[in-house]
Amino acid sequence: MLRPLATFALAALLGSAAFAQDTATAEIAALLETYARATNTLDLDLAEEIWSQDSGVSFIHPRGHQRGWEEIRENFYLGAMGGLPTRHLTIGDFEIHQLTDDTAWSDFYWTFEASLPDGTPINSAGRETQIYRRENGVWQIHHVHYSGMPTQEEGEGF
Repeated sequence: MLRPLATFALAALLGSAAFAQDTATAEIAALLETYARATNTLDLDLAEEIWSQDSGVSFIHPRGHQRGWEEIRENFYLGAMGGLPTRHLTIGDFEIHQLTDDTAWSDFYWTFEASLPDGTPINSAGRETQIYRRENGVWQIHHVHYSGMPTQEEGEGF
């Protein structure tokens, strides 16, 4: 009698863990959509919702390295993105990896189309890693690191 009960308990535990992971994956996928939408619309309130307000958050990108939400807001969103009249970030080919109940990371590829103030188009592509922590039941971005696409040109990519 104990063996079937133990098997049932183990199956229920594994099932709930898989459900929790599926839920976390769906929540983080939605967070990625929000991240792109906040960038595309330059919605600072939306961006603030998805970024942790912890002083240790950071954002590394080709134009700089910010620490803390205020630096990210001022230098990335308002500075870099705010100087572009149009922006369109598209995220694709992403994978989400849950490490613990409250930590996860994702990696993905992106394309970015924008225009400079004089109308000159910008088109770029790259890859990104994001690290998340669940705070008060909500997944938040803690770290972003992005870079351009790999290069095979001699003397580049080192």
